[in-house]
Amino acid sequence: MILLVTVSSFLCLFFLALSTSNILRAQQEELRAKIADRLKMGDKAITTPLHIERRERMSDLPFLDRIFRSMEGMRRLRDFVKQAGLSISLGSFVLFSLLLSLLVFFIFFLLTTQPFVSFLGGVGVLMLPFFYVAMRRARRIKRFSDRFADAIGIMASSLRAGHSLQIAFETVVSEAGDIVAEEFKSVLSEFGVGQNFEEALKGVLSRIDTPELRLFISAVVLQRETGGNLAELLDNLEFVIRERYELKRELKASTSQARLSGIILSLLPVFVALFLFFIHPNYILFFFNDPLGVKLLGAAIVGQMLGALVIQKIVHVRM
Repeated sequence: MILLVTVSSFLCLFFLALSTSNILRAQQEELRAKIADRLKMGDKAITTPLHIERRERMSDLPFLDRIFRSMEGMRRLRDFVKQAGLSISLGSFVLFSLLLSLLVFFIFFLLTTQPFVSFLGGVGVLMLPFFYVAMRRARRIKRFSDRFADAIGIMASSLRAGHSLQIAFETVVSEAGDIVAEEFKSVLSEFGVGQNFEEALKGVLSRIDTPELRLFISAVVLQRETGGNLAELLDNLEFVIRERYELKRELKASTSQARLSGIILSLLPVFVALFLFFIHPNYILFFFNDPLGVKLLGAAIVGQMLGALVIQKIVHVRM
């Protein structure tokens, strides 16, 4: 009965937050429609100069948006979620993670009546959405990196043909891969509505942050300030990027055995615990029923996480 009440409360809170978000989004869409209609009318009576500022909401809830904007770490978390290609706002993501963690905490507490075990379960589930976002972000950045060198080659060829930089960007949009074309199209869209070209180009870093992209943006900005042959510069940059990719593949192949060993060592205690639970359950239930066992279990989990982080630092080579 208590479990049913807990689940029902969680669902009510979740749908309440979802309904509030939809109402606020509908109000924003209505406001955008009114602004679009006003712009189409072309009111000549307005003589006051307009200042257009791009301001992205961190949450659909105004009070939560103000709180997040006052916290510097939330800005980095917003970019982290955006780089995963998710359309969800930061506020919705944080609220969903917290509600899911609280639900698991109450379920664990009802089943084990151990606050420490329930806390560990809630924290573990709280990290799952962040792990999911991290995996999506890594796959998206890898997909962009695999196609970025070809996009630079297309751009260099367009410049050698006598086209402008903007036409070269349009060529990349029409011929490059999906994710690269999407990011370059966003640059052209922001430039088309009046934003500074360099600022629009640097805005890509909030969605895709790679060393290769930083090199490309620095090269384009430096060429626009000092002049020079941008096509030749992009050819050299394409060669450097392809060499970096080749070196990364060699390093990944060289550290594959160490990474596999780290995965096995990280998962081995979990499988051993499951095996002992089926063979002799009392050996494992000791860690949940006895206060000393709960402390040992917490220490084992913390030690296992630290060991996995150390192995990850050893096998990961930053370039």
